[in-house]
Amino acid sequence: FVAYLDATLSAKRLLIAYVAALSDRSGHDRNSVLFTQYDLESGRAGEPVVVSRSGLQSAHRVRLVRRSNNKLHMFWLQERASGENAIRHVESTDEGRSWSAPSDLVTNVAGSTLEVVPDSSGTVHVVFRTAGVGRQPGSLAYATWLGSWSDVHYPFPDVIVDGATLFVGKDRRPAMGFVAHGRGVERSPPWTAVSRLSSEPKDQ
Repeated sequence: FVAYLDATLSAKRLLIAYVAALSDRSGHDRNSVLFTQYDLESGRAGEPVVVSRSGLQSAHRVRLVRRSNNKLHMFWLQERASGENAIRHVESTDEGRSWSAPSDLVTNVAGSTLEVVPDSSGTVHVVFRTAGVGRQPGSLAYATWLGSWSDVHYPFPDVIVDGATLFVGKDRRPAMGFVAHGRGVERSPPWTAVSRLSSEPKDQ
């Protein structure tokens, strides 16, 4: 059973990252992260590569990014034994045959949103939602990856963001489109907006 999947093209191959439970006699594998390639000419899929075995800590919302230098970046939401959630990053320089050690951005991340987009400088922009506390809803959060994680920033602390998507505009600059409504206002009419993303994120 495949829980989450993302893919990107490379020449005549489809590169696929996905989350699925591996066969485990103990029943202790929840959602592991795997990678495979699908040849569009032959119609054959390669052998899956286990990128991260979950054990009792599940993975969610995998995202795959291919840079112009053929480096692959993979991001996903990762449960941790400590109880803290994280956004986990790994990368590959050999088309997915092997992957780097993971680097975690430990944060109060929720499981509903994880969007990534690279820019022309090599920075990968990551937008996600934090989990709410009590009756207080979560916030939209933003970080970047360029060899290491930036700090986490909260660009719109005064609104509740229901959904967000990242894209690259005609000027090749990354941007975010989102749907929001006022925080603390009952039945506030939602609105849509677009915000440019900076390689040096800052709070608004």
